[in-house]
Amino acid sequence: MHSKKIISKKKITLLIFAILILASTISTLFIAQVNDVPLSNSYLEDTLEKNESLFQVPATSIHVFDLNSITHSKTIGFQTIDKKIPVTENSYFHVGSTAKSVLALISGKCVQNNLIDFQTNFFDLYPELKSSSNPSYYNLTLADLLNCRGGFSPYTQGDSSVEVSNPYANTYEFAKELLSVPPQKPIQKNGEFPHEYSNSCYALAALMLEKSTNKTYEDLIAQFFKDNGSFDYQFGFAYNNDATAPYGHLLQSNTVVGPDSNYELARFLRPSGDLSMTPVSYTSYARLHLNGLCGKSNYLPKEVFEYLDYGDSSIQTNQEYFAYGSYCGTLFGKRYVNIDGTIGTFFARTILFPDDQWGFTIVMNSGNELSVNYLCARIIKAHYRLKWMFFV
Repeated sequence: MHSKKIISKKKITLLIFAILILASTISTLFIAQVNDVPLSNSYLEDTLEKNESLFQVPATSIHVFDLNSITHSKTIGFQTIDKKIPVTENSYFHVGSTAKSVLALISGKCVQNNLIDFQTNFFDLYPELKSSSNPSYYNLTLADLLNCRGGFSPYTQGDSSVEVSNPYANTYEFAKELLSVPPQKPIQKNGEFPHEYSNSCYALAALMLEKSTNKTYEDLIAQFFKDNGSFDYQFGFAYNNDATAPYGHLLQSNTVVGPDSNYELARFLRPSGDLSMTPVSYTSYARLHLNGLCGKSNYLPKEVFEYLDYGDSSIQTNQEYFAYGSYCGTLFGKRYVNIDGTIGTFFARTILFPDDQWGFTIVMNSGNELSVNYLCARIIKAHYRLKWMFFV
């Protein structure tokens, strides 16, 4: 498969969270501690109309939910900025690096089933690659890869590797080449590579799961969604199979990106972020995380969800922390989990507040993160009744 660009979300920038954190001390005085919230479908519709006016996003879908159900939702917009084919909550949107968090949950299941361990060494599963690999990588584990501590070129937007065609027959050949070159980042004093958001790390993590389960990545994804109910998903961009599916839009010029654009993620990086889902299924996936963090999931125990979504951090600061495909941190003393996915032409975001047992999802057919941040601000403001946020 030839790839025109290899891009995905490199580093989340939650501008709205920065604003909220800076004002958190003052705002605590204004938070109404009540269960009934001013969110409604009409509020979401008004929010989406304002968002469209501000950012010219062709189509957006928002779902707000608790442990039991979707409480509010609204979907508006069209297939492209110039084709007025309506989208619905059953239209497929590319959700990018959401696939990383899916792979992390699958790894948790494999660990629970004693098929692999987070501390399993990569070369224990692929010993034939060790002699041709740089010695700096000899201690790489599954946990290192899932936490993006691989040390090698990340193959994300901004990486010099993004403009290459796909020279690798499969992920295995990609890994063989990647491991043979010196690391891009030096090993730290603690013996680990520093964190750098990475697509290549997740490609190698998928190889480890494939070997330990004797299943392909595609089979692992299919089994995951089967185990957790009915999910509508596809690999790649849905518009390649459905002429009415939403097209993507580049932020810089709002250029329409559709089936004739040759814009795609290289096949050897598929495990890092090449899923499309409907807004309803994407929200079901987000609710799986929320229920898991609240001890209400049958897929994995609560402590495993916490390990995956909160990582090894104590989450006691306002600094965001990347853990197994998601970001986490605190806001008003409450933990949040953020799962982002974008390939530059679509954007998908999940925000969870497990302590308050609620969350929301946003998907759109534009790579406009400012728009997503604006929507986050509006939803959080309404839920917590933050009267001081008069500017949103």
